Amino acid sequence: MQEESNHPNENQPEIEFNYHYSVGVVKSLKGKILIGHVEEMYPRVHEKLFLEGSLMPYIEPKIIKQLELECDYRMQGYPINGLAEIARNDVYNMIKDDLGPYEEMELAKEFDMDINPIIDSQSIQ
Repeated sequence: MQEESNHPNENQPEIEFNYHYSVGVVKSLKGKILIGHVEEMYPRVHEKLFLEGSLMPYIEPKIIKQLELECDYRMQGYPINGLAEIARNDVYNMIKDDLGPYEEMELAKEFDMDINPIIDSQSIQ
């Protein structure tokens, strides 16, 4: 029998964490928006990151990336109105690539009849 992997995709790049993050950066408006997005879109992964103390170290590099994108887009001549939204949407897509497979894996675990103790799969004929 093949051993089950803990990673949804072995070829997926590692998720970036910064454990030497700045609390001020994470508690900024951009940080609050990204944390809210993760909590809303990936609730199971958000809970696990929060419980293990990795939520802020995960969010901080995304905030920095958003700021870098805003600067890059401004240098490319994008209009200043909407620049933050474009960069934030790009970061949302990065988060989706990072956390989407893990959220799906957690959801599958929750509803797997052989794992879920509430459902007795033996009684289903």
